[in-house]
Amino acid sequence: MMYRLTSWLAAALMLFSIQATAASLSDIQVSNGDRQARITISFIGEPEYSFTPQGKRILALDIKQTGVLQG
Repeated sequence: MMYRLTSWLAAALMLFSIQATAASLSDIQVSNGDRQARITISFIGEPEYSFTPQGKRILALDIKQTGVLQG
């Protein structure tokens, strides 16, 4: 019984520590110039991401998000 309780407690602590280190999106800013646009994405915490260039005009950005965005 004690082993089962210890296992559940360890699993719960790991779950909460993973959620505490997840990044949260805090701001998106877009500025357009004559020849280029700049998009700035700000996070609270360190985000997990990857990006793939898909030609001269397209860039795919994949950001791991664990919560619901509202705005």
